[in-house]
Amino acid sequence: MRGYSYNYIQRLQELAKESPKGSAIRLGAIAVKRNISVVSISKSLGVSRMAVYDWFAGKYNPKPEQYELLKNYINSNP
Repeated sequence: MRGYSYNYIQRLQELAKESPKGSAIRLGAIAVKRNISVVSISKSLGVSRMAVYDWFAGKYNPKPEQYELLKNYINSNP
């Protein structure tokens, strides 16, 4: 499994500091910290990898039902 790039991790950590507590950006930071791949998240949720990257970068917000699935998936992978 290919990991996250150093630049991506740095950018995500900065975004997470500025984000509201319940945001997809913060979930993205947790996923990176736990080394949960975007590929595994996208396959589990049935969305594209780009959609997950966009959520983590704050470009777009997941639909409420997708956010709940994302949160549950990340929380179930310690």
